[in-house]
Amino acid sequence: MKIHEVCEKTGYTKRNIHFYIKEGLLTPAMSPGGHYMFTEEDCQKLLLTRILRNADVPVPVIRSIFSNPGSAGYYLNKQIKERKQEQLRLNGILHGLNYILDHLSIEPDMTELFHLSTSAEIPSSSFGPVPDSYDQYDNTQINRYLWSVFLPEKLTDYQEFLWNKINRMTSLPENEDCRMLNQFFHTLDESTLTRLFRKQESHLSFIANLDPDGCTAYAEELKHRLSAFLEQPSNIRVWKEYYHAFLYPQIRIYDLEVSNIAAEMSPMFASYRINIHMACRILYEWLYSKQGETLRSNLEAALTPYLDLELSQHGQLEVLANFRQLVMGERFE
Repeated sequence: MKIHEVCEKTGYTKRNIHFYIKEGLLTPAMSPGGHYMFTEEDCQKLLLTRILRNADVPVPVIRSIFSNPGSAGYYLNKQIKERKQEQLRLNGILHGLNYILDHLSIEPDMTELFHLSTSAEIPSSSFGPVPDSYDQYDNTQINRYLWSVFLPEKLTDYQEFLWNKINRMTSLPENEDCRMLNQFFHTLDESTLTRLFRKQESHLSFIANLDPDGCTAYAEELKHRLSAFLEQPSNIRVWKEYYHAFLYPQIRIYDLEVSNIAAEMSPMFASYRINIHMACRILYEWLYSKQGETLRSNLEAALTPYLDLELSQHGQLEVLANFRQLVMGERFE
C-alpha cells in the first residue's frame, strides 16, 4: 500500500512515517517509480510504536524490539522498573511539597522557606534505582535469553511445567549467575543488546543435528576459528571485558543442574549439548597434543586468566571459537 493509505489506516502523518523510516523502525520496499510501498506488518509496527511511545519507551528501544522481538520482555521489564522508580521519586516530591505547605506560615520569609525546604527531603533528579532490585521478572527474562532459542513456538503442558521449574531453580538467592547476567545487560546500550539477543538459531540447529562424524569435522573447523580469533586484537579485548560478567556465568549455567531440565524440555538443546561437548572434547585433546601445542600456548598467553579450558566439559572452547559471530556480530561462514 502507498503512504497515503498508511496515513488513513494508522492516523500518522507522512512526516511521522518518514521520521520512523529514518530511525529504522520501518524498512518499506521501493516501487519502480521510487515510492515507498508498505505492508500490513508496517502498519502494525506503526500502531505498536504509538502504544509503546505512549508508555515512554524510547525510539532506540522500540527499534531493538522490532529487530528482535525476543528481547521485548527484557526491555519492557526494564521500562516497568524505570517507571516504578519515577513513581517513587514523584511520590517523594509530592510528600515533600505537602510537608512545606502544611508547615508554611501565613507570611513566610526566605529563611523559613529555606529551612522548610531542606527538611522536606525532596528527592533529587538523580534519584537512583533500588539496590539489588533483581526479581522474578528479571529472572524470567534472563531465562528467556538463555533458553528460548532452543524451544518450540508452542510449549506442551509438560514443557510449561519444566519451564516454570527452571525459573524457580534459577531464582534462588544462591544462584548468582542469572543475577550477574542481568547486571551485565544493564550496562550495555541498545545496539549491543540487540546483537547479543540475536541468537544464531540456524547455527545452533546445525550443531544439534550433527552425527559423530559431523562432530569430528566440526572440531576441525573450530581449530581454524580459534586461530582466526587470535588474529584480531578487538576479539581479545572484548572477550576480557565480557568474561567474568557475561561469558563465564552463561557457560556455567549451560552445564549446571538446570541444564538437565532444559534438555528434558528441549530435544534440540539435549542434542546440542551432547554434540558440543563431543566436539569440544576432541578439540581439547588436540590442543594438548603436540600438533595443537602452539595454538594452546598462544591462547593461554593472550587470555590467561580469562580462559578456563576445563570449564563445563571444555564448553568455553566453542564460545571462544565462535566469539566473532556470537558476540561481535559477524556472520557465520
